[in-house]
Amino acid sequence: NIRSMEGETQVRQLLTGLREIRQDSRFKTKVRFLLAGSIGLQNVVEGMGMTKHINDLKEIKMRSFTSEEAESYLHCLFAAKAISASPGVIEHIKQRINHLVPFYLNLLVDELTTGEICNDHIDHAFETMLGHRNNFEHWHSRLKPQALKPEEYRFCKTLLNTASDPDKSHLNKSEITNIAVQHEVIDELPRLLNILVHDGYLVKDESMNYRFISPVLRAWWWREIAN
Repeated sequence: NIRSMEGETQVRQLLTGLREIRQDSRFKTKVRFLLAGSIGLQNVVEGMGMTKHINDLKEIKMRSFTSEEAESYLHCLFAAKAISASPGVIEHIKQRINHLVPFYLNLLVDELTTGEICNDHIDHAFETMLGHRNNFEHWHSRLKPQALKPEEYRFCKTLLNTASDPDKSHLNKSEITNIAVQHEVIDELPRLLNILVHDGYLVKDESMNYRFISPVLRAWWWREIAN
């Protein structure tokens, strides 16, 4: 936002000023900076060629829950709403969500009501939560001017539109390269893929193919953005 309103000089001044504070002996043993946001700072700064101003920061990656952790978390959510569910229903929830992070689990449970639930309740809650655009719109809007140039945004949107197609299981590197060529961003392809992976859209498998990391986000993107 500072770049668009005041220019990159002001961005550089902010980043260097924060770095000086972090390195100041009066503060660095007493204050810890935690920089967080919906877009990875590294990805935004790299797009402006200013990574040297944040190379003293340590990146913290948050993993998804294990299956056991997800079950424990669900039990806590159920207790708060007086919901009861069999082990089979809990397994069905994990299969529908797949990418077991609190955000998606919370959204699903928010759509459930008190009492005994079954798989049909889960399926209905899944479809209902996809209908709440405000729950997911930031996944689209944050790819716009703040982090990406117009042609980069168009590439990412086309790529994600294609990856969200229910008839496609993944995108291979050749398909992705063709999309990058079409949008004239081939030189920026590694950085853009890095953004989509590290900011929670895509995951790369052992065969170097890419797919949506979350079936929830994939289903919403196909419904609301791709079509």
